[in-house]
Amino acid sequence: MGPSGSGRGLLCRVCGGGPALDVTFRGHRGFVVLMQFVTRPGPYCRDCGLATFRATTADSLCRGWWSVLSLVVNPVTILSNLPARRRVAALPEPLPGAPIPPLDGGRPVLLRPSVLGVLLLILVPALVVVVLALTDPRSQPEHARAGDCVYDRNARPELVDDPHPDVKVVSCTDTRARSRVVARVTGTIDARAACAAHPDADGYFVAREDDTSYTLCLRTLN
Repeated sequence: MGPSGSGRGLLCRVCGGGPALDVTFRGHRGFVVLMQFVTRPGPYCRDCGLATFRATTADSLCRGWWSVLSLVVNPVTILSNLPARRRVAALPEPLPGAPIPPLDGGRPVLLRPSVLGVLLLILVPALVVVVLALTDPRSQPEHARAGDCVYDRNARPELVDDPHPDVKVVSCTDTRARSRVVARVTGTIDARAACAAHPDADGYFVAREDDTSYTLCLRTLN
């Protein structure tokens, strides 16, 4: 319980002014495998309460994500402060004559650099997904089988034959898909002869490596 004044009810624990409410703001910090819970009890006047809410929330947004459990605990902690924030925001302006000036609330939470913590939480997983998609070994042509779809990243509309193909396997629903693999023929040298047994093929991709070679007989997608 914070200080109280005779006949004036609760007084703010920070500035000693009033009116004040007995509310508590909580924060959270994650440290990879450890977590820290921060408790900032009142009473608070309107200005000191809002300042404490903003500072605690900003700290949680910046440092509250960095453990596995924190990804669940931190949002709950931040949301739990909203009712207390509404209560202190509804208080009238602190009465003059407090022992020390009330805290300066500063900028709203969403206008502080700490909000970048939330953006990082979104952007980092998205970046990981993109990197994994680009480096997925299953996208390499050596993993292609009949029925798979492919596209040539180096293809140009004006070229009939691409002298330097960079073929990737993609979903057949992908807008980049240009051809479907009709057949895969291993140990081939003559691609035309290899695909002659597949009359529905209108193209091919040949891969020649040190110890193996294969041909993908392709059918252009409409």
